[in-house]
Amino acid sequence: MEDLAHKTIHKTYRGLGTNIYLTAFGSAKVSDLDDSYALLQAYETALTVNRSTSELMDVNDAAGIKPVAVSDSTYQLTKLAIKTSQENFGFNALIGPLVKLWKIGFSGANVPPKEAIASQLSLIDPTQVELDDDKF
Repeated sequence: MEDLAHKTIHKTYRGLGTNIYLTAFGSAKVSDLDDSYALLQAYETALTVNRSTSELMDVNDAAGIKPVAVSDSTYQLTKLAIKTSQENFGFNALIGPLVKLWKIGFSGANVPPKEAIASQLSLIDPTQVELDDDKF
């Protein structure tokens, strides 16, 4: 019998703006990797801020105006990201407006003027996010 501890399968996918290299060990099958990739795609569809439509973009577009209902998985991931952001360990799930201002990772990347940075700071404060656990 083949030693399952040494059996590996690999597959490369494209998503999340990069190449994704998935590896599984033991008795896993290629279909398990495909299922994992399908889950990644579902999260990308719900959570991307690089497309005009996603659950997270609906939230961003309504920020400061009205609450937005989202799926349970988006809510739970967002709640965890905000909690982690509030712990002040250098992670901020709301950093997107500054990243876009800098154009980080895109042509034309630059250090924006201090005034432009200051105008975005109110958008990246995780203590200003309101989550409603009673809706779930």
